[in-house]
Amino acid sequence: MSITLAQFRAQSNFAGYQVQPSAVAQWDEALQELVIGSAGSAGVIPSAFLNSASTNITAGAYVTFVASLSDAASGLGLFNGSSTPIILATGAAAAEVDRALIFPGTTAYLLPLSIATGTRLSLKSTSGTVSSGIIGVNFVK
Repeated sequence: MSITLAQFRAQSNFAGYQVQPSAVAQWDEALQELVIGSAGSAGVIPSAFLNSASTNITAGAYVTFVASLSDAASGLGLFNGSSTPIILATGAAAAEVDRALIFPGTTAYLLPLSIATGTRLSLKSTSGTVSSGIIGVNFVK
């Protein structure tokens, strides 16, 4: 069964998830939004979620979010459940390149951004320590 990203966000029981490798997303032209389905679906890559209550995101150092992207992505559906803007970066540790700013709030949005297979993704706070809220990314092929 597939649910839309809006339906997924409306669920209140996802606060404990660290990584949900079976949740994948694909852009649905008819619905005009990302649809979350099952792993292995065409056009989708496993998504990543981080609970910042378990893994704090600081302004001082990058935190690994995805150690190695399993497939190339052409876009990202981003969600920041904290109250602080968070930087999404790519690259090896100590060589990160800032790629996007994930604004806080309950609205997910699609960002066209090419990321190669095997790329490491990391997060960094723009201010202070983020210690509550879910950060989520749905990768689109």
